[in-house]
Amino acid sequence: MEIVLGHISSMEFWRTERSPSRTRALLARRGEPGGFRSDSYDEAKPSVCDLERLERIGLKQHSNPVHFIVPNTFSRVRTAHMTSSVFDKRIPPSAFVNVGDGVFVACPELCLLLEARAAAFANLVETGYEFCGSYRLPALPGSDMIPNQPPLTTAMKFKSFLSPVQNLRGVDAARKVVPHILPNSESPKESQLSILSSFPGRLGGYGFQQATLNHPVLIPEKARGQDVGRTCRCDLFWPDAKLDVEYDSRLHHAGSAEQVKDSARRTALAYRGILVITVTNEQLHMRSEMDKVAHAMAKRLGRRCRPRASDWELKQIRLRSQLLGTTCPEEVGPNRSTTLSHQA
Repeated sequence: MEIVLGHISSMEFWRTERSPSRTRALLARRGEPGGFRSDSYDEAKPSVCDLERLERIGLKQHSNPVHFIVPNTFSRVRTAHMTSSVFDKRIPPSAFVNVGDGVFVACPELCLLLEARAAAFANLVETGYEFCGSYRLPALPGSDMIPNQPPLTTAMKFKSFLSPVQNLRGVDAARKVVPHILPNSESPKESQLSILSSFPGRLGGYGFQQATLNHPVLIPEKARGQDVGRTCRCDLFWPDAKLDVEYDSRLHHAGSAEQVKDSARRTALAYRGILVITVTNEQLHMRSEMDKVAHAMAKRLGRRCRPRASDWELKQIRLRSQLLGTTCPEEVGPNRSTTLSHQA
């Protein structure tokens, strides 16, 4: 019997470490389990024996209970180890991936659509960055982020997937996130920094134009050296303004060799007239410090750092809470708002 993993278990599958070539091969195996669109009411309940298949497809560790999608109400199951939801025929064809051994998982685009039913808007955009980027969040708590992964989808593929969908829960929220998803992010912190920078004021962001993530910049030959090659990649890059904003968690902990490399890189980019602004983890997590970074960015971008929403500060707090989990207790009120609204 074919089995289909539901939203949460499919997300865990895509976040499980595997080779890039294997991921690309899996993404090409779109399909749909037989009988899911028929009017048959044959019982097809997942069983405990089906859990053994998860290890064979590479999902050795997974949450409890495992989430399944079943073809009809007669096949629903709910135990300590399994739970299920019934397939909705409004879901587009080829919304699943055949991963072998009779197991199907929700494709990345369907995962995002299902995520839209419960996730906060900013967190859904964040997941979009992840799926369109080159990293994967840990499938389970206590694991490490997985770098150097191929993108699972693109914003355009997600938009095309949603195009024929009508009256399905979550689809309206999913459509709204598409313009905010940028490709090529290499880490969660890069994604968070980009979202804070580009989200409009009505959503709690600084409202800057969207950056290009991890953009390669050609370095003049005379600026190259032992620590600088032919190109430098910029975390968040605005080509017209020649602005590179870098997230650096190592800034206060890097050894002398790393500091020399960073200095050489800054010098090389300066040859191209590019200003580098570095953001530390401490700055990212402190609103007042990020406001200072935003002022510096606004000056280079030729923008005013003046949020238009009257309740922007509260929206900023909400956005930062959703993205970063916690915010530092800082001044809230007219004094801080007045400082922020000065022209950059």
